[in-house]
Amino acid sequence: QQQQQQQLQEHAIEIPLIIEETPHENQHALPHSTKRQALYAVASIGYFLTSSTILLTIMNFVHERVPTSVAPLPDLGHEIIRKIQPEFLGDVVMISLFVCLGVAVLLSRRRFYILTRFFLAYGTIYFLRITTISATSLPVTENHCYYKYEHISSFAWNTFLGLITFGSANKHCGDLMFSGHTATMTLILLTFWCYFTRRYILNFLLTVLVFIGCVFIIGTRNHYSIDVLVAFYLTTCVYMLTPDHWDGIISKLK
Repeated sequence: QQQQQQQLQEHAIEIPLIIEETPHENQHALPHSTKRQALYAVASIGYFLTSSTILLTIMNFVHERVPTSVAPLPDLGHEIIRKIQPEFLGDVVMISLFVCLGVAVLLSRRRFYILTRFFLAYGTIYFLRITTISATSLPVTENHCYYKYEHISSFAWNTFLGLITFGSANKHCGDLMFSGHTATMTLILLTFWCYFTRRYILNFLLTVLVFIGCVFIIGTRNHYSIDVLVAFYLTTCVYMLTPDHWDGIISKLK
């Protein structure tokens, strides 16, 4: 009996030691040095810039393949929402969201985790958008592309303009499926909901702002309604599947 009691005591001591050495189930709690995570953030930004450059280059070819003689497709959103001017209203909302995100990231202790996940998801979304805008050339909507279509004189210069102005100064028509503005706004909103969960009022206001931005995108006829819906669905899936640190990336690949 004494031997059995000693064995039980030994096992009782060993069990807690095994539990303490078990890694935490929450991947966000894994220890990473600030310098190491900063390198991951820089790498993810490089990944995003690469996808942006390829996307802007492909958009030149998409622009030249636009069927300008075909009338815009019937769209329920265009029938419900009256046409809104000017066309850059969606840009104003998106820039406002970027400013909010920039301030929040600077004030956050997890800034490098946030940036890593944000730009990894952003780059992946752009690579997906390359395939969708290249696959099918949809008729342009009732905006400047329909009334004042212009050919691109220099692909290199047009791509450079797109890079330095974040896609606002280059000529690009026909890149409809799916909406890059909606994807960007959704990505920023998901970042707030995932990393600033207790900012209920702020997150609610940002949700309303994103909804208004989507209305502007449809109202200004920059996109069809389906472009906006697909962008929201796809961005949500991509962001939920994207980790914010290297160990998470390795586990996803496995």
